[in-house]
Amino acid sequence: AADVTTLTAPTDAIVSELLLSPGASVKPDDVVVRLQDQALERALVAKQLAVQTLQAELQQAEARSDVEIAWRQRELDSEMFGTDEQRVDAILREEAARNSAEMYAAQVEICETRISELESLRSALGVKVRRANGVDVAQARLNLATEELAALQQDELQLDLKANHFGRVGVYRHEVGDRVVAGDSIADVLDTTERHVVMQVPSDLVDLVSEGREVTLQFAGGEMRRGIIRGIPPQTIGPESIRSDKQIADRSVVMLRVERIGQLWPEVPVGSNVTVLVD
Repeated sequence: AADVTTLTAPTDAIVSELLLSPGASVKPDDVVVRLQDQALERALVAKQLAVQTLQAELQQAEARSDVEIAWRQRELDSEMFGTDEQRVDAILREEAARNSAEMYAAQVEICETRISELESLRSALGVKVRRANGVDVAQARLNLATEELAALQQDELQLDLKANHFGRVGVYRHEVGDRVVAGDSIADVLDTTERHVVMQVPSDLVDLVSEGREVTLQFAGGEMRRGIIRGIPPQTIGPESIRSDKQIADRSVVMLRVERIGQLWPEVPVGSNVTVLVD
């Protein structure tokens, strides 16, 4: 026997490809089965188009903002330049006419206040114009659509059913073109690196074996190998639930796991009969 990983459908889909033949060797992340979800494909296409549209809208909003910012900055710069000229002129007049100093000082203060206001407007201009042209909203919509597209693409990746360990492809339970629903078993991947034998022992004889006891195994063709009993389960299995020979046909059994020790075991199909000899 071998530990078996069953590949199951993550969602309702169609079996698109069986990429490997039964018995083929696999390593982690090898794609064994590829599924097709037509609804997901349509959603992906629609979301990709939506992202492209939102990208174009964002670019347009940014272009409008750049143009508006440029001419508004020119207007502000022009006004700042004129106001600064007035300030300088007032300072010169103040020095030339000491008797009118208070009036010119007030004029200088007004000009400086206006220049400060214009500088504040200029520093905040980019943010305000971009907001007024909908750049922030367009960016938020694009970000959301991009996240949704990434989620759909991740769902698409889940349609590639992969091996998660070294082993061999077992039986396929569906063929190309079959419709499957979420949770359907599609293929088995056998972990051949940890092969073991399942030993059926009548429950009334289980006291004759113990964990850690070494046994001899006879494979097809008479090849003899060694094994060791690993773990004794705490419950029995009724005769109706097992494949058994006539000697234990009407008896409950305990299923013991026998693992390899010593020489490698011969390659035999999973499920083959092996005779276990207790020393």
